[in-house]
Amino acid sequence: MQCDCRAVIEAKLKDRAREALPEGYKDLETRLDGYALILEGNGLDERAYMEFTGSALVPKKRGDGFKKQKISHRMIAGFCPFCGKPAKPEAAVQAETSADQESAHG
Repeated sequence: MQCDCRAVIEAKLKDRAREALPEGYKDLETRLDGYALILEGNGLDERAYMEFTGSALVPKKRGDGFKKQKISHRMIAGFCPFCGKPAKPEAAVQAETSADQESAHG
């Protein structure tokens, strides 16, 4: 991500958790989940993701009814869900745009 929203939100969540804890607590840890490490080129980046889950009734192979089938996918965010900045560095976005335009004209 090209912003510090995760760190800012985690700090705010930690402050809120502190307010709710009784006096004398120890070892408070907080973490905002839903981030994945992405290998891109020679670099390592962090992106927000959400998991999509669902289910459907599908026909049994024997043909005598239906069974429940679970569905699970992850979606990587192209933009920060908090501030809206692009997840990729601006240079990478510009390079992709240039490459797309060249292939469209080529």
